[in-house]
Amino acid sequence: MTEPGVGPVLTTARTRLRPYGVADFAARAALGAMPDFYRFTSGTAASEEESWHRVLRYIGHWAVFGFGFFVVEDRLSGRFLGEAGAMDFRRGIGGGFGDLPELGWGFVPDVHGTGIAGEAVRAVLAWLDSGPGRAGTVCMIGLENHASHRLATRVGYVGSGSAEYHGRPVATYARAAGATFVSPPG
Repeated sequence: MTEPGVGPVLTTARTRLRPYGVADFAARAALGAMPDFYRFTSGTAASEEESWHRVLRYIGHWAVFGFGFFVVEDRLSGRFLGEAGAMDFRRGIGGGFGDLPELGWGFVPDVHGTGIAGEAVRAVLAWLDSGPGRAGTVCMIGLENHASHRLATRVGYVGSGSAEYHGRPVATYARAAGATFVSPPG
């Protein structure tokens, strides 16, 4: 199998962000099986099949739309830290979902609280603001995911309402392209 190599590579002080490739399957499968990750997404561990489909969807998104999810790696060691990026999920929940790129992120538990997520999300937003997300982005967050609610507001998202997605209540957010980051990274 070949790696697609589609999309930019972004760097921050501590991270390197690059588009997903098939070689990232094991790391994504491990992330999807972590209780501290999936409790805020689907509520259940991702199967190997679901993880494989997700990686393929991520790769395809870059090829079709010119944006997608990035693997977030430690800049020095190359260790998988998580993911952040934007997709066109066509969720059908209103509030700009399906009209604007939808930002998402998720990280391995041992980097929670370190500022890595904020650093990576800011890099993705800066890149999106100058290109595919220039009209703005949206995101949705499970009601119990307090850390992600704080991150969303720190990077310029404004609450836009609520919705139900797969039987779970979520808060919805919108962010105008170029919105000011409320707090510095970290």
